[in-house]
Amino acid sequence: MHNNIKQIFSNYTTDIIISKRIGEGEWWLDENGKNWWNRKTHFHFNAIYLTKQGEFDLWINGTKHHIPAGHVVMIPEGSDLQYYFDGNGTLDKYYTHFHLVIGTQNICELFHFPLVFKPKNEDAIEQLLCKLIELRADPDDPLKQIAQSATLLSLVFEVLAQAGAIRNERSEKIPLEIRAIAEYIDDHLNETLSIDMLAERSGYSTAYFTKKFKAVFGRTPTDYIAEKRIYRAKDELRNTDRTIYGIANSLGFSDASYFSSFFKARTGLSPAFYRKAKVLNE
Repeated sequence: MHNNIKQIFSNYTTDIIISKRIGEGEWWLDENGKNWWNRKTHFHFNAIYLTKQGEFDLWINGTKHHIPAGHVVMIPEGSDLQYYFDGNGTLDKYYTHFHLVIGTQNICELFHFPLVFKPKNEDAIEQLLCKLIELRADPDDPLKQIAQSATLLSLVFEVLAQAGAIRNERSEKIPLEIRAIAEYIDDHLNETLSIDMLAERSGYSTAYFTKKFKAVFGRTPTDYIAEKRIYRAKDELRNTDRTIYGIANSLGFSDASYFSSFFKARTGLSPAFYRKAKVLNE
């Protein structure tokens, strides 16, 4: 299992949104004293939880999971969630929200998720979560940014290994020509990317290329390109001072207004509001 995971962790990009430990009894109540946990939400990122004390129920894409103390949860990006905690006793957990792309694929496309399990070595996972929290205290330090990426990768590896995660076999069967197109898209997001042009580069007809691409990635080339542009835009908005127009132009949009409409339609937020809010808890 360890060797299989190591083989794919060669070309990757990371983006850590938040890492935190939260508990102490008061945090699950909002300012009106209502149970903050009893809600529905949608995750635009992957997440790892480690519950230290207490227990709660978590529905992931409609499937209920009971999460007792000492259990780890790894939630795939794009999940619809519903939480329930009755407010009795202490609920104390570590968590981190992140993006992790291996080659051209999100980590959640490479393995079967979600993962809910009791780890054999809880301390190893807790130590890595603590390290992430420590490093996040100074997120602008370039050396610590490198350390954060390395620590996140170690954490994901540890969770996958201890969970005995099953590799998604589909990810091993990506035709070379489709993989090359996905890499081309990643490298040319600042250009106009027509499906006809991408199909021609692949050597397939447009219809067959679209069908083949969707069979591999679970989405059409158009949706794939849109997701990549949104991901890149979020990174720019969070981590740079570039203008909205500058970001739009770097992603192939000549019109900042169209880019703003495109971004809001897919995230529910305008680029300006996203940047202002920092979106630490989407």
